[in-house]
Amino acid sequence: MDKSRDSGFQNFDASRSWLTKIKQDFNIVSRKITNIVSLHHESENNATIAQAAEFTNSINELLSSYDHDFVFNTDQSGFNYIMHSSRTLSNVGESDTTVVVESTNATTHSYTIQVLVSANGKLLDPLLLCLKEQGGTFGPRVFENLFKPYNCRTICSPSGKMTKNLVRYWAENFLKPNCQMNSLLLLDSWTGQSDERLFQFSDTTIEVKHIPPRTTPIIQPLDVYFFDNGIYLLEKYMIVWLLIN
Repeated sequence: MDKSRDSGFQNFDASRSWLTKIKQDFNIVSRKITNIVSLHHESENNATIAQAAEFTNSINELLSSYDHDFVFNTDQSGFNYIMHSSRTLSNVGESDTTVVVESTNATTHSYTIQVLVSANGKLLDPLLLCLKEQGGTFGPRVFENLFKPYNCRTICSPSGKMTKNLVRYWAENFLKPNCQMNSLLLLDSWTGQSDERLFQFSDTTIEVKHIPPRTTPIIQPLDVYFFDNGIYLLEKYMIVWLLIN
């Protein structure tokens, strides 16, 4: 109404039908507020976008110095041991809707994969899989019965997550074999891999660039192009498997 007065439409009346049409045209509906942010949120977003653009420009300048086969991005993603649907068919009005799983711990405890891709679009072997194992080591029988695909290597930690020592192990046994010449590695800002000495070798030169915090969802290749689609496909596969079995 204030805008109409400012524009000289003194007799304009925002009727209910006009308001309904505006909401329909712009897909506006009443929604429950799920996130509360401060007045600085917008300026923080703008700063993050500017930081992302600055980092992207600096990397683009570097790319001409490297063969794209040896420009890498690596990242980790966690998966629950048991995946289940968050919805099911049940009775109207019930206060609690439950689902039966083999182990409730397995719905909250996860394993980790570490993925390596190159700038030419190749998903590089082998894939690192870090399982949760008490004590951080596999017993002889557990190790003997592990499924061992040719393009995957399996390690473990007490939490099922990567540690600084495991990052070094990954760099030596997974990254370095793919670095046949001077290489560029893009990493997020996770503290477990912030020490660039983890990626230094006497016979291999790897330049490390850390993607600025909060910018990975918009500029990190694995976040933008790989993990969302990969997790979606895995969830669909699990649903089909559950239906069949």
